[in-house]
Amino acid sequence: MSDLIDDDCCFACGAANPHGLHVRVAASDGECELRWEPRPEFQGYRGILHGGIASTLLDEAMAYACISLAGPCATASMSVRFRRPVSTESPIVVRATASRLRERVIEASAELLQGDEVMCTADSRFVGSPATR
Repeated sequence: MSDLIDDDCCFACGAANPHGLHVRVAASDGECELRWEPRPEFQGYRGILHGGIASTLLDEAMAYACISLAGPCATASMSVRFRRPVSTESPIVVRATASRLRERVIEASAELLQGDEVMCTADSRFVGSPATR
């Protein structure tokens, strides 16, 4: 855990990853918002975003919300609830909030929206490195 190094190749946000999602993230004070334009190559069924990609977006927003509170940290557990199919033809917004549970444990939740409709939600716990106390 003490070797959490950001080399800009993150699949979700890394500018140096040519195969990544290249999401735009804004986070501070335990809150995060990311925006992303899905493309057909990330679908499961025709026109429907793959659930793993939706989960990745939720995880990324929660991670940034946690990082804004505690510095480098990693996902320890995550639960996702898929409410509706996410379209590959509409922009996505993910909003996440985080709060410190214990010294190195941070809880977070997020929702993925298209328009004003909540498409899926997630809850998670993250663990910070010992240096984040």
